[in-house]
Amino acid sequence: MAPVPQTSFGTLPRGGLIALIAGAALAMMVAVAPPGFPVGIRVQLAVVALAEALVDGGLAAIILVAAGGWGFLLVRRLLPSSAPTALRALTACGVGLWLLATAMLALVSAIPGLLNGWVWWPVVGGGVVLAAWQGRKHMEAWHVPERFDGRALAWVLVAAAAALWISGAFCEPGRVGNAFNDNYDVLEYHLQVPREYYDAGRIAPLAHNVYSYYPLGMETLYLLTMCLRGGPYEGMYAAQFLHGSLAVLAVACVFLTLRQTQETRARFAAVLLATTPAVIYLSRLAMVEMGELFYLVLALLWLREWLAEAAWRNALFVGAALGGACALKYLCVGLIAAPVLAAMLAAALLRRRWRGLAHVGAGGAVALLLFSPWLIRNTLATGNPVFPLATSVFGRGHWSEESDQRWVHGHAPQAHPPVPQPPGWKAPDHVPTRMENFVTNFMARDLFGYVTVFIGGFTLVMMLADRRRFAAWDFCLGGVLAMQLAVWAAFTREMPWRFIVLAMPPVCLLAGEALAKLAHLAANPFRPGAAPAGPWGRVPATALLVAAAAVNLITAAALAQFDGALIPSVRPEEVAGLPAGAKPLLIGENEAFYFPKGTLYATAFDANPLAAMVERGLTAPQIAQRLKDLGVTHVVVNWYEIMRLSATYGYSPILTEGLFDCAQQGRQPDLPVLNDLRGQGMFQLHEYRPSHASPTTAASRPADVSWPMLTIYAFPWTPAEPAASQPAK
Repeated sequence: MAPVPQTSFGTLPRGGLIALIAGAALAMMVAVAPPGFPVGIRVQLAVVALAEALVDGGLAAIILVAAGGWGFLLVRRLLPSSAPTALRALTACGVGLWLLATAMLALVSAIPGLLNGWVWWPVVGGGVVLAAWQGRKHMEAWHVPERFDGRALAWVLVAAAAALWISGAFCEPGRVGNAFNDNYDVLEYHLQVPREYYDAGRIAPLAHNVYSYYPLGMETLYLLTMCLRGGPYEGMYAAQFLHGSLAVLAVACVFLTLRQTQETRARFAAVLLATTPAVIYLSRLAMVEMGELFYLVLALLWLREWLAEAAWRNALFVGAALGGACALKYLCVGLIAAPVLAAMLAAALLRRRWRGLAHVGAGGAVALLLFSPWLIRNTLATGNPVFPLATSVFGRGHWSEESDQRWVHGHAPQAHPPVPQPPGWKAPDHVPTRMENFVTNFMARDLFGYVTVFIGGFTLVMMLADRRRFAAWDFCLGGVLAMQLAVWAAFTREMPWRFIVLAMPPVCLLAGEALAKLAHLAANPFRPGAAPAGPWGRVPATALLVAAAAVNLITAAALAQFDGALIPSVRPEEVAGLPAGAKPLLIGENEAFYFPKGTLYATAFDANPLAAMVERGLTAPQIAQRLKDLGVTHVVVNWYEIMRLSATYGYSPILTEGLFDCAQQGRQPDLPVLNDLRGQGMFQLHEYRPSHASPTTAASRPADVSWPMLTIYAFPWTPAEPAASQPAK
């Protein structure tokens, strides 16, 4: 589509625009500061957050620049010169991120001792130098205008969204993400797995943490931040900023790539994507979704290039983006790779471009190539390239039949009883249907922005009503969106909203096109005879954009305040009750990130070390001696988590024996295996009780029982040094 001549919106000096952007960001950060604080304290917290963004956010930016330098060196001869400069640069960044993660996987798996700054700072520094050298001509030609027209005020809205991201990314992991229990995944998986790699000095599958067998492209980059900063706790803030920075790249990719031919659409779509509450919320956490979002945007934009020119190179870079996404998480195969390749295939068939079928195959082959390092790693470790998936086809590796069944039942689309089924367990009175989940988790989710979703849906209706007014890419976007929703609805357990955040790029791109068409209307369609005094649709389109962004920002700000007011299930100060030199064994508790180095634990799907000892027939004295030989000094029991897991996924019967009787009879929690260890000298050291409190599960609902959330036991050989200091801001 050719750019439409723009009418003046008035102009702003560069300094005035910068002041507005900075003011909006600071005002938002002050507004979402913890309630009850004086304004002066709120301003100080905002300044601290901005300082943190300069330090750890700066490190994240350095990694992205280095990735771009290495990536462009690798693919510069393949990148089509006809593609927009921004798309080529950001694609090089995406390829470079995959290259850094894969290099770490290969080198650190094979050669222990490489996880330190002496090895990786030169790699990152070399990438920055390469980026500066390769981009010098573009940087010399780049300049900031002295004045901007009124359309630049859209970046004030984006700045407010960025402020919400920064205000959470500078917080200690576990302090944010509580609204939907996402802190659990961060502390059990996304940060804990690279932390264990760092502590061990090498990358190797962890038999006690099933998530270490997932594709870990994002987590390996978090490991890189830990190496560059000199430790897991030192690098965890940069990890959070790195994750959110990929959302920034996704927004930048939308705007900078589309602006050459569809500037109005580019601006509208970028603002809608940047202010999406789900995007802002997830960007504050060290997770993986923003990496998926970035690669999906790259794939969609390269699909646009391929539709305009069905060249091999364009198809190969569609595949490269899809492979980068699959290297982050298995889910991307169904929610990104399959829909985009299916859209390419449909376009080739409808246009009767038979060579396009080969392009689809080539794109799929490139995607598989970039995905393959993680498949090879799993094949060598378990014999199953996609472990823990498809265990009935490729084998269950080191898992027992019970662990395998627990995983399969716990992740099946249909609800299943926990494995094993605890005493007195009853199925919920009402299990939501797929349609109910669809409405609740997508249609009725304000996390996606009601106005944005409405405009995107209205665009689909317009496309069906008048196909000639829309380009082939728009129909591909609609097809990708439909397939994403279908895969999400058919195959995911309870249809989590977090998974379908990947639908927002197609939604925002479609909504941006609808608003752009409205903005370009020359005359009032409700008064056909009226003489136009300029583009009539500019005002209503701008009003709709501001309304959508305002709804998004208000929702995101309210969620940020609510999220920050919640208390994580295990707080670092509680763990500080352990003395220096402690090495605990965790039962129930899986959020191991803040526990000391060498902590023994297992996820709900893996064999707990204590339960495994009992299953092997060891007696209490033998277990005590074995724990002493392993250096275990404490046993930490999270009673609430045992009850929750046993009533959902399932939990080892050895570690739940008699626990449900205690709950039903109003007694304090107790386990026979712990009683046996008490006979060997183990004693209770600390107990933590929440302020509200009795455990309620589907299996038992005790009345008038105040259970401790966490109990710490110690052995006679426990060190007695002062409490270990924990990471803090």
